[in-house]
Amino acid sequence: MEFHELQGERIKLIPLEFDHIPNLYEYSEHPEIWTHYPAKIRTLEDS
Repeated sequence: MEFHELQGERIKLIPLEFDHIPNLYEYSEHPEIWTHYPAKIRTLEDS
């Protein structure tokens, strides 16, 4: 079974793609997000 997308009234889930990495990295710059994460991602290359 291949997943393409799941859409509800207020949200749409799509599979992650490599094209999403730069935007996800930009939105994850807040240090408190990584407080309990075992790896430190400080640069785009770390992701």
